[in-house]
Amino acid sequence: IFVFLIIVFFAGESLHREKSSGFSKIYDTFPVKDWILIAAKFLGITVMILVLTTVPIVIGLVVQVIKGFYQFDIPIYLIDSYLISFPEYLQVGLLVFGIHLLVNNKFAGHIAAFSVLVINYIVSTSTDFNFNLFFYSYKPPYKWSGMNGIGHFLQAQVWFNLYWTCIGLFLLLFFSVFFSRGTEISWKSRWKVAKSRFNQPLTNLSFLFLALAILSGGYIFKSVVYDNDYLTVEEEKVRRVTYEQKLKAYEHIPQPKITKIKIKADLYPTQR
Repeated sequence: IFVFLIIVFFAGESLHREKSSGFSKIYDTFPVKDWILIAAKFLGITVMILVLTTVPIVIGLVVQVIKGFYQFDIPIYLIDSYLISFPEYLQVGLLVFGIHLLVNNKFAGHIAAFSVLVINYIVSTSTDFNFNLFFYSYKPPYKWSGMNGIGHFLQAQVWFNLYWTCIGLFLLLFFSVFFSRGTEISWKSRWKVAKSRFNQPLTNLSFLFLALAILSGGYIFKSVVYDNDYLTVEEEKVRRVTYEQKLKAYEHIPQPKITKIKIKADLYPTQR
């Protein structure tokens, strides 16, 4: 939560800094293309997110040394931080930046961004709808194993991160048409300017990322629903009830018990 608060706050500060300080009247007259300004500001947010991702690694290593534990699993730290956590933070940054571009007001943008993130969390945790493909930046849970590391969980993390990152890039690039400079900041004037930008390269690029999101989302949907027999919460309840109804009659019947086990096994942790 702390990281998300920082991202929301600094995304707004970065985008609206010149207007808040009164420097925008001079800054907006510079002969610099809009996409360069947007890219520079978001690059700053990306670097900040990278730092927020790296700090826990450094602190964790220091704590390990202080406690006398010298088994450093560097690959685990790097994969968990840069392949799983960093894309998640970046996705939030893309969403928040896109919202601020659309709203064009620092405090209203903060409220809108917080509201979207809170509603996203509440709906995902308090309803019986648990399909991660429809909750922004949500991914399936994963576990690290002492035998094969993250194992088959990594593939799902990569696909979901690809899907949500493409969605975030689409939102950022598409809402960039509402980026305003100068004193004309009314919605009517911004909408007029935005309509004239819909055929620009940034907008076309946003539709490319949308297409990539649809393709990756389609693959995820097929894999989850058809290849792995996804069940809704209600379907899981029905299955448990059916299970109990079928086996209830055998509850008190003596059951066979295991008294001895002899196992010969070859373990290959890298293969599932």
